[in-house]
Amino acid sequence: MKSRLWLWGIAICLCATVALSSQLFAQASPQHHPRHQQYTLYDVGTFGGPISYGSFGAISLTAAGAIGWADTTNPDPYCWVDCMVGHGFLWRNGHLSDLGALPGSGNGSYAFAVNNYGLVVGVSENGAIDPVTEYPETTPVAWFNGHIYDLRDSNRRDFGGTQGYAAMVNNRGQIVGGSSNTTPDPLVQYGLSQWFPFTTQMRAFIWEGGRMQDLGTLGGPDAWASYLTDSGLVVGGSYTGATNPATGDPIWDAFLWDGRRMIDLGNFGSDWSWPAWVNNKGQVTGYSLTPGGTVHAFLWDHGRLTDLGTPGGYSSGAYWINEAGVITGFDNADAAHYGAVIWSHGNITRLGNLPGSIYCTGSNINEAQQVAGVCYDEDGSTPGFLWENGDQAALNDLVQPPSDLAITTTLQIDDRGRIVADAVDSDGNNHLVVLVPNGDCDSSCQQRIAEHQNNPRAVQPMNKRIPMPRFGKPSDVLRNPFGRVPGMPGSGAFLAH
Repeated sequence: MKSRLWLWGIAICLCATVALSSQLFAQASPQHHPRHQQYTLYDVGTFGGPISYGSFGAISLTAAGAIGWADTTNPDPYCWVDCMVGHGFLWRNGHLSDLGALPGSGNGSYAFAVNNYGLVVGVSENGAIDPVTEYPETTPVAWFNGHIYDLRDSNRRDFGGTQGYAAMVNNRGQIVGGSSNTTPDPLVQYGLSQWFPFTTQMRAFIWEGGRMQDLGTLGGPDAWASYLTDSGLVVGGSYTGATNPATGDPIWDAFLWDGRRMIDLGNFGSDWSWPAWVNNKGQVTGYSLTPGGTVHAFLWDHGRLTDLGTPGGYSSGAYWINEAGVITGFDNADAAHYGAVIWSHGNITRLGNLPGSIYCTGSNINEAQQVAGVCYDEDGSTPGFLWENGDQAALNDLVQPPSDLAITTTLQIDDRGRIVADAVDSDGNNHLVVLVPNGDCDSSCQQRIAEHQNNPRAVQPMNKRIPMPRFGKPSDVLRNPFGRVPGMPGSGAFLAH
């Protein structure tokens, strides 16, 4: 019996030794826990025309899919986005759905944001022509369950202007944006137009339950709303009614609307401040002009506007803040060079630049503190990047299998690591792409990263023999990359609108 116990003891020790040795070897091996994940790329495609685009600075990727704008084959005499008529779309599971436009011959539309329940908002031409500017009128719209809704139909008496758009929607079904009224605007000369020119005031609105509410202004004639949280906080910009005594220019400030009033977030002593994002805690980030002519990143938190500083010594900008209050953006060392950074509760982390890039900026950050951004190379190219686990890599290096599309501007990274981005094909045409995580970065992925680091001016490895489907390619491991879409609460408001 003792000998058997002794033998079992030796066996257990040997197993423990082997297991410990394996763990030590795995820890010492750089291949065991790659710093990056790799991605499957889906080309959203178009409606027959050359290009498609996503929506920057909005929620353009949710459980319901990805949204944006894509060319049709019909020419656009007004060259709204390009010179082809385009329509808003919803892409899901490799299928591109044309959301359409308001009734009228040749009308175009653009989808700006989508919530988790498939409610999409944006802008559409409505078939009318502004008699003053002789350009098409545009209207804020929403799409749901295959139908398009004109958000201004029952409110012409309140706004009544010729231009409008819906910028953001939350999971409560609230919608914000801007809509013009009929009051002549003395500040039109300062370039307020988002799409076509107009001659009257633009007002920020929130739409809820069939009613569009004017949020007012900070004292000047114009305002518009850009961002909206699930808690109902609205962020945008407005003229204050004051002018800069040094320049004589009107002052434009960021605002937060808390459901009752519009709060002026202030600026750093010059002509303007602009919000870039807001989280559900009411923390707002963005950037403001200074009297010296540079731009500084800011954080506004419950009444306090904080200059996030310029560690490089020149200027900075903040583009996104997550729910933990971590911010990403850029910091300038001088007028020609800047790098992506993270601000985290008083600490600044430099993310560095991709090899061969002269400057980079973080576009957005998720709750896992993965940062997606874009760099700018000396040759004019703009590679997108992902920063995670303390390391930065070009997104094209992370795509497996490699793609002929060159990923450029990253538009959003969600909390599951999925990325929506713009990319350029071999003819220089922009296509929206969706990147979905597909395991740890394998040996070929890591080799591409290493080759890029060692030879930054080399062309990204591409494999033209691997066919990439035009409208995406669902696979067994990616059968439903966006999960199940739940029923939208309160969707009856749209059916009754």
